[in-house]
Amino acid sequence: MERASRPDPRPALAAVAPSTAATRRGTEGRSSADLVTRWLHLGAAAYLSAVVAVAAVTGGMLVVRDRLGVLNVALIYLLVAFAVALLLGPRSATLAAVLSFAAYNFFFLPPYYSFRIQNRSDFLLLLVYLIIVAVTGQLVARIRVRTEAAERERRRTGLL
Repeated sequence: MERASRPDPRPALAAVAPSTAATRRGTEGRSSADLVTRWLHLGAAAYLSAVVAVAAVTGGMLVVRDRLGVLNVALIYLLVAFAVALLLGPRSATLAAVLSFAAYNFFFLPPYYSFRIQNRSDFLLLLVYLIIVAVTGQLVARIRVRTEAAERERRRTGLL
């Protein structure tokens, strides 16, 4: 006796509509490898931008190093970390914080062009600087993310 075949209860893959989130991001029809590659390129661009920002500010400050005090250098690097956090996100801000910490020590604290720390007060200054720039960079990046989320919610509410 032949068994009657029942239709497959699972929908065919072609019949499944792409999610609205995927449609909004423009990710339907892309493989996960394409998405990972795109994400890595965007991350690499953000990291490269953070490196360039710290290098450019360092180069500019080196020209006038003798007229800048060590606290002014720290404040300028702190502004760079804020800008990177606002524009590029928390991971790039962390990279900018670490790079500016290293550049600060290497180029602006005696002995110049060395990572050796001569004075104990300079060590404390560097440690406090690193903590402040890392924490505030993360806070600024969080504010950016929350502001973007609030803006998306405002737009969504406006459509209703």
